Amino acid sequence: MRMKNIPNMTKREGNIQNNQKANSYQFNKKKVVLIMPPIRLEDRYGKIAKVGNTMASLGLAYLGAYIRKYEYTPYIIESPALNLEFNDILNQILMINPDYVGISSSTMTIYNAAKIAEMIKESKPEIKIIIGGAHITATPDKTMKQFKYFDIGVIGEGEITFKELLNVLDKGDDISKVKGIVFRDKNGEIKVNERREYIEDLDLLPFPAWDIIHGFPSVYKLSAPLSIHSVEASIITSRGCPYNCIFCDRSVFGRKYRYHSAEYVLEMFRILTKEYYVKHVYIYDDTFTTAKERLYKICNYLIKEKTRISWTCQSTVHIDYETLKLMKTAGCWQVGFGIESGSERILKVLKKSQTIEQVKKAVWLAHKVGLKIRGLFIIGSPTETREDIMKSIALSKELPLDDLQMLNFTPFPGTEIYTLAKEYGEFEDNWRKMNFLEPIFIPYGLTKEELIKYQNRAHIEFYLRFKVVWKYIMLTIKHPVVFINIYKGATVLSNIMINTISNSFWKKEFKRK
Repeated sequence: MRMKNIPNMTKREGNIQNNQKANSYQFNKKKVVLIMPPIRLEDRYGKIAKVGNTMASLGLAYLGAYIRKYEYTPYIIESPALNLEFNDILNQILMINPDYVGISSSTMTIYNAAKIAEMIKESKPEIKIIIGGAHITATPDKTMKQFKYFDIGVIGEGEITFKELLNVLDKGDDISKVKGIVFRDKNGEIKVNERREYIEDLDLLPFPAWDIIHGFPSVYKLSAPLSIHSVEASIITSRGCPYNCIFCDRSVFGRKYRYHSAEYVLEMFRILTKEYYVKHVYIYDDTFTTAKERLYKICNYLIKEKTRISWTCQSTVHIDYETLKLMKTAGCWQVGFGIESGSERILKVLKKSQTIEQVKKAVWLAHKVGLKIRGLFIIGSPTETREDIMKSIALSKELPLDDLQMLNFTPFPGTEIYTLAKEYGEFEDNWRKMNFLEPIFIPYGLTKEELIKYQNRAHIEFYLRFKVVWKYIMLTIKHPVVFINIYKGATVLSNIMINTISNSFWKKEFKRK
């Protein structure tokens, strides 16, 4: 695909297009290694590990591109996607011999981040280790107290703060004035500096540094329900969320919705397709369709240029027929809706700004225009009952959904529910287990065993229907490359079904209904 005459591309700092060509750079400053902590697919995805996502980290790609503008030499180590062990990472770091190591960590991977930090310090104590990501942002003081091998933490949006921090460290200056960091002073006391202002114009950021991601894009795969091509990639086009859901952590990017321009997004499409031969793009934004004028501009350009790229996104249910039809015409083949629950009462508890009627309308409109639809549900929400769960299962079967995802309600640090969780149920505040897949929050009146069985039941009853099986058969005919994904998915579902049917609870519930 070649996109010609894309307007307003001079808005960003410098010649950003050249940022994608590593060989054009003459590095003359210090080396920085950026790491995603190692974690096994089984730990991330549990029983559905075979169909899990192994996409590259866009956060590190943005960070690497940004510091490269200031002549640092960035390296990215994608541990999870490449299935690297701790010693593999350490050996790469020792070979590169960097001045700084930046680690991006979620709550679930923070212990692994701490372990690799310890290994680095034991081998090369002079290397400064900087931790960033959602977890340190949500709990900066507690994290730094618990893990002594992190020298400094970057809080919130990382690009400008990380670059400024490196500059100050290079000069040997005092870091106490750097906004957006947490650190230990000379007395070992934890100091949390003032938060940095958010980047208002995201187009000032260079495009992600895909060229320094080992094996990109061929070795990185979307989860099975999202994957229809052998060469695929993902992008993020916005930051911040204006909604108030109690289970979402907005501590990193805030509540104000900020987004790349249509021109920036289209240029990312062009780079991925022309330079990396990507055939399918997944747009990670939770609310990609919120900026309607931008969405129309993107879609109309893709249609006008007769591009042959397919793409997938998520949307709120506040969307109309004309918009969905335009998306379909522009190459969108699937949309995901955050339905969360089939109970009106639970939607209000979650502070989800939608009704069941709005959910039904959006899903049926998407179905009408020919889009594939993923229904995203949560099980085990505060105050949820067995009746509420059955309403979710019933709604998933009533709607013309093509895929179902039902995750466990998880009170992450930084969310509204985190400090209140124990008022509504039993909460195992275990950072290692916060992956949405294991029930660590159990609403009063339910048990962990029940949540697991209802979750299994939801997937079995949804997928073991003729119309769903037939859709997958037709999808395989249209896109033969998805056959292996469907086979893996069927294997996972079969194992769940065997384990579930063998349980007496399932047998009683099945007969009862």
